[in-house]
Amino acid sequence: MDVGEIRGRGPVAPALRLVLLAITLVTVLAGCASSTKHRGPTAGAAAPGTATVHFHAYAPGGDLTVSVADVVRGQCWTNSIAAPSTDAYRCFQGNKILDPCFAPPHPSSPVQVACLSAPWSRAVMLQVSGKLPPPASDGAVSRPWAFQLSNGIRCVASTGTVPAVAGVNLGYHCVDGADAALGVVIGSHLTAQYAPPGATALSRMTVTTVWDA
Repeated sequence: MDVGEIRGRGPVAPALRLVLLAITLVTVLAGCASSTKHRGPTAGAAAPGTATVHFHAYAPGGDLTVSVADVVRGQCWTNSIAAPSTDAYRCFQGNKILDPCFAPPHPSSPVQVACLSAPWSRAVMLQVSGKLPPPASDGAVSRPWAFQLSNGIRCVASTGTVPAVAGVNLGYHCVDGADAALGVVIGSHLTAQYAPPGATALSRMTVTTVWDA
């Protein structure tokens, strides 16, 4: 229907005015619905009240942003499990697994990666024997590397076998010996399910900060 042509022919009848108004309202509402995405809470997304820290072991120019604890040699064989991202790898030094290990933005030869047990820890610089694995694809499953609870306790993603309490797999290990799993968004904050050592029930706690890679 061409509204301009109708207007050019004289006054629009009241009934036709109502039809045009209804069409306009439907169009506006449809546009609003298409521009608003309703998503359920996911482990990789923080709520508005939960702060997100984007971790980078290197500055864009290639300089380290973290302090160094040691320099060792080893190999990397796959992408990181703890901090899935295109520049993070799972490596080993002898029989010790290091995950995640971050590659610089412009790797030189021999490649050296920064391995950290947590976003707030010092790095072990691993001189890699051989090449790095292919980067993770954009479709890789993403999750926060670590988070902090409202009581100040910090928890880091586990990469091995994880415990289960009340049917919930607790994929994060906390600095106080407890285990946790990210939960749902309540109000403006992401929550976590928390279980101290030996617990048979879960406690719900607020997540104040998440770190992702």
